[in-house]
Amino acid sequence: MKVGLLTSRAPSLMNVARDIAAVLHNMGSTPLLLDYLPPTFQLASQVEAAIVVMTASPLICKSWFLLSRDLLKAGIPSFVYATVEGKIPHHYVPRWLKKEVLFIANSKYTMKKLREVELPCHTYVHHGINLAEVEAVKQLCQEDIKNMRKYITKADEDKIVFVTVASAHKRKGLEHYANVVKKVREKTKDAVFYIYSTHKAQLYFKNIDGVRVDAEFGNKLRRDVFTAIAAGDFYVQPSLSEGFCLPVLEAAAFNKPSIHLAYEPLTEFSDPSFNIHVPWTDIVYESYSEGIDYELHMYNIQDFADAILDAVDMIRKRKSEYMDRAAKARRKAEQMDINKLYPKLIKILSRLKERIEARVA
Repeated sequence: MKVGLLTSRAPSLMNVARDIAAVLHNMGSTPLLLDYLPPTFQLASQVEAAIVVMTASPLICKSWFLLSRDLLKAGIPSFVYATVEGKIPHHYVPRWLKKEVLFIANSKYTMKKLREVELPCHTYVHHGINLAEVEAVKQLCQEDIKNMRKYITKADEDKIVFVTVASAHKRKGLEHYANVVKKVREKTKDAVFYIYSTHKAQLYFKNIDGVRVDAEFGNKLRRDVFTAIAAGDFYVQPSLSEGFCLPVLEAAAFNKPSIHLAYEPLTEFSDPSFNIHVPWTDIVYESYSEGIDYELHMYNIQDFADAILDAVDMIRKRKSEYMDRAAKARRKAEQMDINKLYPKLIKILSRLKERIEARVA
């Protein structure tokens, strides 16, 4: 079966689409990966089925949903593999979207948010981790990993490295995280921080020592991002809202425990037995004029700083606990390999194809 995979150039969405394409290839199908919106008639002549990997924002992403709808009308099985980071305002959801487009969520959380506005979402399939790609980085990039660690620590191998991969979008929480990092650095110089983001992030951290900000977000190969994660001791995700949060799972694949706020959907696959969960204190909704009421989980700066300081103490005084957490994180990642999860998406397409063919017959 020739399957179209449609998404935007957003790095997170493209990585998911690439991984689904890899699984399709492994299963004997032919993927056609496109990072733009083609005319329906053109795509219909090229594929037998399609998956649109997209944020569930009716205001901004309506054209992508229309493509999936029009493919279905043309008898080509299609669904939107969706993520969302908060509430979808009812007034942005047209009637046709509730009846003529099929959604598959990337988490229980996303499924709940889709159903709140009556969008047809029958199930969810968690994002997976491409373990083959992880193992390739481990085997082929050892020197790069060592050099990255030297770069972050300024060649002081005794430092403890905390890595973050996030855009500078407000919901990613980097502005708040800068205050966390400042508090940690006031307590200890043992902790150093690497932030892979955009130029805006440099403004947040410009007056804080012990921080390296790489402002090439979206411009590096995935291998290079994996190299940075592998160079750290802990991964830190300061996001205030997420629809899944793939970097936490990627870190687990590299045996790196994560530190993050304890909210859904992260808690669907992240367990406090291997990751460090930070409590949140309040939820605030902000749209940023983007058509989603982002569900921002606010927190006490000291609580997050204390979690990082505890991680420092773990490395220094409780190394066996760290190693145990690292091993558990890896085992969780192995349960969520793309070749275990994404075949579910292919089966959904196949069942949809059977139903369409039965109706035609």
